[in-house]
Amino acid sequence: MKDKSQDEEKILAEIRRRVIEHDSSHQEKEDQKSLHDANLQALDEMSSLNKKDIALIANQVRKEFAQQASKRNGKIVLAALVGAAMIAVGGIGLWVQRTNQQALEARRFSEPFDDNRQNWGIFNDIKYDRQITDGSYVFKVEDEQCYWDKIPIALPTHYAVELISARKTGEKKAEYGIALVAETSNNMLAFSLYPDGETMYGHYRNDVWEKTSAWSTPIANPGPNANTQLVEVKDNRSFKYSVNGLLVWEDTFSRTVPTRVGMRSCDNQTVEFQRLRVINLANNQTIFEDDFGGASSKKWNPRKEVAKVSKIENGSYYLETNTTNYCESGTRFYQIKPGEECDIVLKMHHVKGETGAFGLKLMQDATNFLTFGYKNNGKAQFAMYQVDKYTYLGNEKPTDILSAPGKPNITLKVEIRKGTCQYFINDILIDAFELNPDLKLNQVALNCCGVQQVAFDDLQIIPK
Repeated sequence: MKDKSQDEEKILAEIRRRVIEHDSSHQEKEDQKSLHDANLQALDEMSSLNKKDIALIANQVRKEFAQQASKRNGKIVLAALVGAAMIAVGGIGLWVQRTNQQALEARRFSEPFDDNRQNWGIFNDIKYDRQITDGSYVFKVEDEQCYWDKIPIALPTHYAVELISARKTGEKKAEYGIALVAETSNNMLAFSLYPDGETMYGHYRNDVWEKTSAWSTPIANPGPNANTQLVEVKDNRSFKYSVNGLLVWEDTFSRTVPTRVGMRSCDNQTVEFQRLRVINLANNQTIFEDDFGGASSKKWNPRKEVAKVSKIENGSYYLETNTTNYCESGTRFYQIKPGEECDIVLKMHHVKGETGAFGLKLMQDATNFLTFGYKNNGKAQFAMYQVDKYTYLGNEKPTDILSAPGKPNITLKVEIRKGTCQYFINDILIDAFELNPDLKLNQVALNCCGVQQVAFDDLQIIPK
């Protein structure tokens, strides 16, 4: 705190100044030295404050000094309050800024595909899987179609085909058995068993069943029990069809000349074909035989054909589809509200298969979405699907950026700003458009179309 004597000195100095001014107004003609001496004498007398005029001056000076001191203190307090307020406002601003940044970080979506903690769709849907194993040719069919494998055999005029098989799994009535197929088409004679023991013969020609006949009473062994089918063909005109030694059907046929012999299976079931034999009935000699454990088995074409398969492996999310004009998606919930701004960055590459679109979908639901497609030949395209049709389909834009194993990842980027959207491939602008405010973007999906496998290596959604 300031020493009181210093304040007193200032007060006395101001009193002295004013006394000099007061006296000089009455003694203008006196020289300066005598006036100074007189003032000193007056000040000496003032210490007791017994002179009225000096006392008034002293009181006025002290009052003014007190007011000035009060003002100074008020300014100091005000400055302190303003400083505190500015600090508080600055602190609030920093707090708001930090809170906003924390909110943006909380909304950020980061997916390196190191594992499946984000619960992407994992599926393994196949059309069929044919494998030769443990002395059987196993047909596993998982859709509503029929599939067969066949090999060329020089068939004599009069021959027989014998097949031993057993149905191992399946929940519905589906057929399986012998297929005698023409050389240059899928025209064939089909001889089939059902799991309840019924049988069927059909003549398939020019993509339609010209003739089918079903045995009404079960005659084959039901369920997983093995059955032996035997078809005798004479002069490519007539046949006799037996199951377990019992004649099921005989008939004539025309305009189909079998040159290939095979096995056939349909509709969500697993069948083991255990032995196939072709016999020349003119001399009862075996022309071909396979118990699926020897060299003859190499003539067949075991293979797996997928419908859709996905997996997370080695830091990538793999999607594989196997149907033309069909797309499959792995989907995650992420809502982009109207007016929100963000960047979506997806790194991806083509693994194998034919050229088809793959990339990103922003979805409201299964019938309302935006697609940001890219093909491994470098072409890219944006489209909008609403209710039951594409309401916008942009032109395919060539980028000259190819994708294949060993090449750098493709970077697909979508920028959403103030109701507008821009789509880029490796910084090349593909399309720009206004977002429909009525479209609610609730899901982010990774998309694969056609007959191909693709890998998604990193996905980032970065709020702005």
